[in-house]
Amino acid sequence: MMFLIFWKNPHCSHYVGGVTSSSGRSPASFPTVLRRTFLLPCSAILPPAVLTLAVFLAACDQGFAPPDAPPTGTLVVDITYENYPDTWPATEDIYELLFVALRFVPKDTTDFLQLNRLVFSDRLQFHVERQTVTLDSIGAGLYPYAGVAHKYGPELFDWRPIGLVEEGGGVIVVSTGETTRVSMSADFLNPPSFPPPEIQ
Repeated sequence: MMFLIFWKNPHCSHYVGGVTSSSGRSPASFPTVLRRTFLLPCSAILPPAVLTLAVFLAACDQGFAPPDAPPTGTLVVDITYENYPDTWPATEDIYELLFVALRFVPKDTTDFLQLNRLVFSDRLQFHVERQTVTLDSIGAGLYPYAGVAHKYGPELFDWRPIGLVEEGGGVIVVSTGETTRVSMSADFLNPPSFPPPEIQ
């Protein structure tokens, strides 16, 4: 079933899309209506807003396509805990243990709230000598500060690093579609200084 919408254009001598002309002649046939609606050379048949919308939609026919997914890669980290098992604290003193990689060098623990600029693993294993952690589909690019983060108390900012990635000057490079592998050591009794020294 077809429905046609008609309106009177004040700039033309006929009803656009209609079946009756302004001269009062007999109703026009459907082909005549079609010709008058779409083919008559009247510059004002379509309102300017309709013409603008048509041009916009024709030029932006891909405008509603989803954006391209950001490039990602995989990071594999081999962690060795120094002086195992003597250096491990009691389980009740480990509130959380994660591998964290940041896209910037933090200045204090409040920077760990910038979740859109860092990636982190699931909880790491407790009381082990070695373990390997894999972070899949993380954003490609540079991570200049990465290591094992230990939450040692119940407060929000009770975090400290117990080991940092030192390979490549401490900068991890994750390439698109590739797997990057690094090794590091962690030591609960001899943690790196935090905040870290400023980059020269």
